[in-house]
Amino acid sequence: MPSDTSNRRYELDWLRVLAIMIVFLYHSTRFFNLGDWHVKNDDTYVWIEIWNVFVTRWMMPIFFMISGASLFYSLDKSGGWKRFYTDKFLRLFIPVLVASVKMITIGYSPPDPIAILLLAP
Repeated sequence: MPSDTSNRRYELDWLRVLAIMIVFLYHSTRFFNLGDWHVKNDDTYVWIEIWNVFVTRWMMPIFFMISGASLFYSLDKSGGWKRFYTDKFLRLFIPVLVASVKMITIGYSPPDPIAILLLAP
């Protein structure tokens, strides 16, 4: 499947990479901020709280901006809105339909943590 890389927007790729790294750093520093988190360290730092408040303000909007820009540029390649949505629907509908049928017919029950502890060697 050859791809046309002449029109690729590499700045969006690098912005996505940078945003993912910042999300990783954000979640890694949650151990040391002042707020509540699943696992906390005894030592907390105010400057990490300032970092987390700063990053929280724009962390998700940057992903929405990247997604919107990618959508804008991909519409030219796909041949318009109708073709784009038809392709996306056909590509995503089959897995959603299969997963829904599986969940309804077979069902899903998460493993019981107490049973796992009792069966552990």
